[in-house]
Amino acid sequence: VLSAPSVFVEGGVVEAARTKAVTVDEVRDHVDRFGSTPFVLKGLDVRLDEGVGMGFSALHHLRADAADALQEAMLAPWAGRALPKRERAKRPAHRQRTASTSVSVGVWATNPACARAARKAGADAVYVPALNYRRGEGVVAGQRSQTGEKADYPSETIVALPTIGHDAVSGSREAKWSFDPWEVAAASDVVFADDIGSVLRALDEGRRVEVGPHVPVTNALTLAYLEDLGVEKIWLSPELSLAQIREMAAESRIALGLFVSGAAELMVTEHCLLQSQGPCAQNCDSCPRRTSPHYLKDRKGYNMPVVTDCCGRSHLYNAVPLDVLHLAPDLIAAGICSFMVDTTLLNTAETSAAVARAVRARDLALRTGDAIGKMEGATTGHMFRGVS
Repeated sequence: VLSAPSVFVEGGVVEAARTKAVTVDEVRDHVDRFGSTPFVLKGLDVRLDEGVGMGFSALHHLRADAADALQEAMLAPWAGRALPKRERAKRPAHRQRTASTSVSVGVWATNPACARAARKAGADAVYVPALNYRRGEGVVAGQRSQTGEKADYPSETIVALPTIGHDAVSGSREAKWSFDPWEVAAASDVVFADDIGSVLRALDEGRRVEVGPHVPVTNALTLAYLEDLGVEKIWLSPELSLAQIREMAAESRIALGLFVSGAAELMVTEHCLLQSQGPCAQNCDSCPRRTSPHYLKDRKGYNMPVVTDCCGRSHLYNAVPLDVLHLAPDLIAAGICSFMVDTTLLNTAETSAAVARAVRARDLALRTGDAIGKMEGATTGHMFRGVS
């Protein structure tokens, strides 16, 4: 049994106070700030002469030095330990990567009208989030809203489980309705799971699973792990570059998809940002603030759209829309076999145009290898810089 290590650190010589003397409580307060270190203060014995003066930064440096020294002493027995090399499992040789001959166009829609418009414009599949926050209701395909109104989505709609999962969801503290996203997803033959816990649960239930881009699939080992689990499709992270996508696809034995246009979701917060306008009435369903658009302005002056969902969470979107459809020939050649158009912030007319453009880009790339033009004012995201 290893004995608990101890360390000794020493600071500078203290001087007489020039104005106000340091108190024991102040010393205790500034020493007890271990923050992100793995330590907490259990006890502190302070011996302090009267009239002593010192800068609090000296205490901060002393505490940090002690924490670093203690951590190093605790890890010393394992310093230089050699870890056994993990043998990579033998995998069937993958086929030589060639351009796909069939590429589907999926659409992320948050209301029935846009979902129907997407289908009419040529979308092969429609994905609807279980928390249908654009309408402010817990409505998905085959379900009814709290008002009893049927959600008229196209048939075979794929339900997307929340990125942030909870056991059950209600519209507000005073809500008369509630639902479990998993019960909602039961109506869908395929589920879109955006966190590893949801992926594992869906597979345990015998569901067909598509993995969302919030699951960080950025290397061959993660890709192989999900393949071995038996997922049907992986929607790659928008932070990957074209070169990284090409490398990932070369290792993949399953379908890979990519979000190619629309407003990129940057953040989801449990806090409702609309509360900055005044006290919350605790009734998300009838909140009048949700009827008008809201934005957060960043330091460069860009207005980033904010949408709140039926549970009061805030979804923050990039001020500049994503568009990589002009790279369709390159993406298809790299191994992407599904495009996703995000229509969360679009109306029906805009949705029809966005989907028709994606279908045109797909068809042109497959037929002649040519590309459409890039959308003005859009960003290619990380397509040419990726993650390090």
